[in-house]
Amino acid sequence: MSKWVAVIFINFISFHTFSQVEKSENFYQSATKKLANGDSLESMIDLDSAIYFNSRYAKAYFLRAQIKQNSDDLRGALEAYIKVTEIEPDNSIANYQKALLYYQLRDHRNYSINAINEAILYDRKNPELYNKRAFFRARTTDTFTGKPEYQKAINDMFKAISLDPQNPNYYMIRADYRFETDQQMEAIKDLDQAIKLDPVNPVYYGNRGLMKLLMEQYANAASDLTKAIRLDPTEEEYVRNRGHANYNAGRFKHAIEDYTKSMGILVGKLRNEKRFPEIAKINDKLQDLYLIRGSAFIQMDRSGQACDDFQRALELGERIGLNYLRRYCW
Repeated sequence: MSKWVAVIFINFISFHTFSQVEKSENFYQSATKKLANGDSLESMIDLDSAIYFNSRYAKAYFLRAQIKQNSDDLRGALEAYIKVTEIEPDNSIANYQKALLYYQLRDHRNYSINAINEAILYDRKNPELYNKRAFFRARTTDTFTGKPEYQKAINDMFKAISLDPQNPNYYMIRADYRFETDQQMEAIKDLDQAIKLDPVNPVYYGNRGLMKLLMEQYANAASDLTKAIRLDPTEEEYVRNRGHANYNAGRFKHAIEDYTKSMGILVGKLRNEKRFPEIAKINDKLQDLYLIRGSAFIQMDRSGQACDDFQRALELGERIGLNYLRRYCW
């Protein structure tokens, strides 16, 4: 008799467990439908129920993380992704998202790097994971040295490029890291390759032009920046940097033209900008432009226009403008 009771009891447990899992799946499916209809709040309620009936339902935690991430609840999203990886340690996407969130939340850099290492462990052929690890190494400081790990970032980019050699963006990123470690010529070669793969991308010409400007190759810098401007005439940085190249090459008339055009682009942006931090950034750029254009006017013996620019820089909050006014105008 006890044998039959045991069999019935075991069957009851199995049926009960299946019922719990089934309920969890039903709530999950309901959550996905509600989310598709734009009701994230009701979707979250269903996900809570799905997790209640199956506390190891990784998909439910993952969807919860995505909803929290999209609503800027970054800490809540991180906690949900952590739960996913506790259940599925080999979930590379969840580990990748953890790494990003640790960085966004400004947690210790090792959390980001450890999470991206876990993602790489289970997805070694994904070049984007190496690219992102390079980013963390280059954009955060090592605990012991207090400096970014540019060389390790470069090594990661070698790996990313070996896995995806036709991706021009990877060459541009490696160029940036190489330039930071005084590998200027190698950096230029990387940008040459990026341009070869994507000759109509203004960013590559703009970056190469900036590097040449910093290397004091002013004519070559101006040439690259002109190509960038032709491809994207609305990018103020290209115009401003070409102005710097022309100024340092002694081409003051062309520099003034570039600075004037750059100002026009910035003023246009200022009219449409409502965010105070962005307005402040534009204002800072305008201050610098008035000072440097004024200096170019001085070089051309046009002191009246120079003094107007120095005065305008001062009015925008640049105190150095006062020194220039005292030296050249009063």
